[in-house]
Amino acid sequence: MRFSGAMVDTTPQAVADYKPEIHNSFTNAERMIGVSTALERPFNRLQEKPEANVVRPEPVLKQSLTYIFEKAEKFENKAESYVYLNEQLKSIRQDLVIQQIENEFALECLVTHARLCLEIPSEPGDLGEFNKNQSLIRHLHTKLPESDSKIEFLSYRIIYYAILRNRGWIAAELRAATTDAMLKNPVISHAIDVAIAAEQDDFSSLAVLYGKCPSESTQRLMLHFYTKRNRCRWLQMKCRGVNKGTNSKIQISELRSELGFDLSDRENANGALLEFLQHIKADVSVHFDVLDCTKTIQAIKEFFEFVGTRRDAQHAKESLRAQGL
Repeated sequence: MRFSGAMVDTTPQAVADYKPEIHNSFTNAERMIGVSTALERPFNRLQEKPEANVVRPEPVLKQSLTYIFEKAEKFENKAESYVYLNEQLKSIRQDLVIQQIENEFALECLVTHARLCLEIPSEPGDLGEFNKNQSLIRHLHTKLPESDSKIEFLSYRIIYYAILRNRGWIAAELRAATTDAMLKNPVISHAIDVAIAAEQDDFSSLAVLYGKCPSESTQRLMLHFYTKRNRCRWLQMKCRGVNKGTNSKIQISELRSELGFDLSDRENANGALLEFLQHIKADVSVHFDVLDCTKTIQAIKEFFEFVGTRRDAQHAKESLRAQGL
């Protein structure tokens, strides 16, 4: 991942002369302007108002944003790179909120962090941090209505509320959409289709909708963990149904279309299906043609337990700390 930010003057005089664009709506606390020139800062939960010498003003934050992404590219382990970026972006967000900075740069930081949370190589991404950014992004979009990210994040909220099965919030978001053109936008239409399929527990359609997202789109990232979990739930139900009979095995070829893998390219579809089954540690035969239902049910249960504890993300964090980074 690469972020290209503008390099700015962060000399003490430039910092002293800086006057930020501020609106008094992030917080009602007294506004402050930081004077720190540190490009990196560990994230700490604040118990009281911080001193100005530990808060970075906007010019320093701009340089910090560029610096941390350049440093992250040097990490050999991708998971550790994301852990580092996540912490640094949290501290940047904190400095923005403390200083009540609400402008295009603030939005850019929050959008960058939110997208990163969907890309974190763990299951299911970091939805907690994503939603913290999302709430601030939604607020800034009311002040910056022409932002290019407005439709993108409206689609995320629709999909997220679909995950929560909250039709009321989806309806509220659609009512708040400012124009008919926005509602007819293909990205929003796709998100609405996802919400309908989720409401109907139509796992096959959800998987197909996931496949229709462009491969590098952030909307696809939002759907990534949701689709994988729903494929697991559907496969679990399928295996339980088979277990009620005399045969506890399924032909893998039967699962391809039902799990929503693209049929237009059979070789790649089979490869993607096997990759999914191996990722969740399903019990696949030596010839990759038969699935043992009893063992797969247990594998899915263990997969959900692994996801729930986030042991993968914790491992990356501990490794990063061991290196003193």
